[in-house]
Amino acid sequence: MKKWIKCLTVLCATTTLYTGCGTSKEDALLEKTQKVYANVDDAYNSVKKYANDIYNGCKAYVLQGENLTVEDFLDETNITEDEMLDAMKAYFVEKFGEDQAEELIRSADDDEYTSLVLLRSFSGMLGPAGMGIIIENVYSARGTTEDIQDKLDTAKNTLKEIDSDYEYYESLKDYYTTVSSYYDFCEHLTGTFEQMQDTITGYENDIRKDTNDLKLAID
Repeated sequence: MKKWIKCLTVLCATTTLYTGCGTSKEDALLEKTQKVYANVDDAYNSVKKYANDIYNGCKAYVLQGENLTVEDFLDETNITEDEMLDAMKAYFVEKFGEDQAEELIRSADDDEYTSLVLLRSFSGMLGPAGMGIIIENVYSARGTTEDIQDKLDTAKNTLKEIDSDYEYYESLKDYYTTVSSYYDFCEHLTGTFEQMQDTITGYENDIRKDTNDLKLAID
């Protein structure tokens, strides 16, 4: 009887040990899943705002053309007038060099109309794409683009630690890949305004699909 009880005790202890190990692995996997999802989701929320500002800034030019005002542009985007000016100046410096950029900015210097003169010059040179460049430079100066890239890099490195056989691996990978491509699109704008609209809509639709299964896993 004592021998039987001893064997039963060992069996129970062994079962508990293996059950505990299984639970520990599952917990670790869930933690990694949540980490990837959280980083990609944070990156996506910033990319979405980035894309919306680019789209709305370009839309303002498409609608107003040569009559575009500073108020029109700022009303459509989530940036300040100072940020807009700094973004245009940064482009001029990169494109023409410090000396020429300063001369160009000086020629537009007017206490009342400096912002408007520069915006008209900028849009006249670059068209609607110029509005996208302004937004790109603003988001870069804010540190937003660096933060997006950091979150995507963290998600990518954590994703490498998850077995590809894991139930939600493909959904996690698809979400990461879609948001990365979406971000790259914002950083390297191409095509017409209509193509931009279609591209943004396409990314948003893909992301909704990617996150449907993942929300079940995270919740």
